[in-house]
Amino acid sequence: MKLRKHQDLLWLEEMEKRGGLTLEGQRELKHKQAGLLGEHEFGAIMRQYLPKNWQLLQDIRLKTPSGEIQIDAILVNNLGLTVFEVKNYTADYHYKEGRWQVNGRLKYHDDFLQLERTVGLLSQLLKQNGFKLPIQNYVVYINEEDTVEIDDETLPYLKRAKLRRFIKEAIENCQIAPHQSYERLSNWLVSQHQADDRRLTLKVEEFAKIKKGIYCVNCASFDIEFQRYHAKCCSCHYTESREKAIVRTICDYGILFPYEDLTAIEVGRLIGPTICYSAIYQTLAKYFKRLPHSRKYSNGQLPLNELFSEISFRYNDKHSPNQVPRKSEHSED
Repeated sequence: MKLRKHQDLLWLEEMEKRGGLTLEGQRELKHKQAGLLGEHEFGAIMRQYLPKNWQLLQDIRLKTPSGEIQIDAILVNNLGLTVFEVKNYTADYHYKEGRWQVNGRLKYHDDFLQLERTVGLLSQLLKQNGFKLPIQNYVVYINEEDTVEIDDETLPYLKRAKLRRFIKEAIENCQIAPHQSYERLSNWLVSQHQADDRRLTLKVEEFAKIKKGIYCVNCASFDIEFQRYHAKCCSCHYTESREKAIVRTICDYGILFPYEDLTAIEVGRLIGPTICYSAIYQTLAKYFKRLPHSRKYSNGQLPLNELFSEISFRYNDKHSPNQVPRKSEHSED
């Protein structure tokens, strides 16, 4: 399964670009970005060494009778299931005598208890649906700075440096274990995955405070010069298709207001007076699905690169001759 940004992370990132995050929001954004980066790095390392016929499922959400569970990664092979909880801690964490400390302060959230609860609920769900198989579980501390110290070696955890050895030993164990098909289980887990339905939305008082307009996709500056076919950034001189810039900002509106349908008037409140109403209306009509018997359009709730990944705009983006292109923040491993 492709690892995607959750809707709440997309919302926080859009709010940051428009200067609308509180200090608490900035901390939450940093935490979620670190978590996603850790999960990306874990998946990249694992897939580098995994046999092709093994299945690594990431960000699985399952509904159980006792509530929803979110699992960072599940490895499926003929040994059974291995459940991973991935942590990308950057502060100094220390686990001693059953207690966690972070930067010397007591931490009440226990990674191992969290994993134990998740595995318990998963095991019940599998048994209820006729799957009986062993389940291993590990907390993975993926940060390459290795800021986590654990004094109990009996606990189920892996450091980044040990992942390759873990896979090698798993491959050796699979070779001597009875062969069993796990494709049915893997397909069932994917079929049971629940879409992430968390939706942050922009409040009226928050909308009044954020920056309006179209920002540069390269440097996030709002100092944009609009030409007939292009939008040129006056700060970094990055040039984007004018039509693409409008579509991108309509998508941004959909992220900020995920519960709202799209209308030219409301989208125009975010874009501002630099783009006329008719241009916004024409762009909506061209690229977005119109809802029956209305002047409203369907809100895809996703950024441009995901909602229109197959679309090629007439005019290409351009970097200035001396400018090094910035790697896209939405790129996948």
